[in-house]
Amino acid sequence: MKLKQNKDEVFYWGSILFKTSVKEEHLNKVKDLCHKNTKLDYSKFLVGDFDSQFQINHNKYDEIISDYLIKFKVAFYNYYGFDTPKFKINDAWVNYMKDGDFNPEHMHPTFLSSVLFLQVPDDLKIEREKYKGNFKNGGAGCLTFTHPDNNDSPYIINERTFRPEEGDLFVFPGTLKHFVWPFKSKVERISVAANWGICK
Repeated sequence: MKLKQNKDEVFYWGSILFKTSVKEEHLNKVKDLCHKNTKLDYSKFLVGDFDSQFQINHNKYDEIISDYLIKFKVAFYNYYGFDTPKFKINDAWVNYMKDGDFNPEHMHPTFLSSVLFLQVPDDLKIEREKYKGNFKNGGAGCLTFTHPDNNDSPYIINERTFRPEEGDLFVFPGTLKHFVWPFKSKVERISVAANWGICK
């Protein structure tokens, strides 16, 4: 009997995690939406230990990054083999993170979430280089995504950590757990987060 010769395949497991870079002109437009307006304090709706988290105009934010969401839809199809359901933005907010602030591990009860980094001071990069822990790529202001699989096998990837740069945009399922590392430097790191829900 002649054996059938199959092509090599790699099977993707877990959640999609999409990362792209946002152009400076679009970053500046997003920055124009962000203000420390106490009337728009969003902290009571969020898990982060921050003093400064403020709601922004989510529809304008959605318009600014719409082209990047098209790129995400292509990546989604390539990953899962089918199109995304129709979705619409629910909310967006800006995080002004200072020394000692942190975001514990959490997830969002929504279809998609994202985080866009507007300002990442060089001091954080210097602080990361001095990090003495053994957590791969960890340290000041890092962003970590985790899957629930606690298997210690080196062949199961259940955690990814990133050292974000200005302009980095991450888009991911809201149920993908993630957390933000604190830092000691006397600087301010600025990011914008947003959620999208499935259209009914």
